[in-house]
Amino acid sequence: MLYEWVPDENLVIGECLIRVCDGNTCHSRRSKKIRDKFWELFGLSEEQQTTSDNKFTVVSVPCTGDCAYGPVVHIGDEMIGNVTVAMVPDIVAELKKKYNAE
Repeated sequence: MLYEWVPDENLVIGECLIRVCDGNTCHSRRSKKIRDKFWELFGLSEEQQTTSDNKFTVVSVPCTGDCAYGPVVHIGDEMIGNVTVAMVPDIVAELKKKYNAE
């Protein structure tokens, strides 16, 4: 990672941390729409970035240094490149299955 992301001290981090890069390259490739789709599917918002069961946290982070693959989403230690909004429902379904979440 290019920049170390430091969470807000009041943010509860769920079991699965989903970081959506919002560096210049990813931002110009619409990373906010990707983050917003994650938020929509998990029932989250700017004010509530962690699910009520504390399974998932979705945040925007500064540049991760993976610009050639942007937009980029990091889930735990895994990096997924060239993410589109259309890919997000499948990613969420897979994560819900993996973490036994509704």
